[in-house]
Amino acid sequence: MYSNEALDAFEKGDLEGTFTNVAKEVEKLAQKHSDVWDLFKTLKNKLDPEQYELLLADEALRVKFKNALSQP
Repeated sequence: MYSNEALDAFEKGDLEGTFTNVAKEVEKLAQKHSDVWDLFKTLKNKLDPEQYELLLADEALRVKFKNALSQP
């Protein structure tokens, strides 16, 4: 934990983007999780890893998958 006194030595602009409000990020998780799994809704057997591999062989879908995983 950082105290306000420890951060007083820095200008506000220097600290911008350094800290993340974890509570706000947790609020986004359910939607992000849903967005990723939505890409696999056409799979008949979601327990078969090979079906995921075959589906992600499609470059456009793979790009969507990577983007969904890496969204800030």
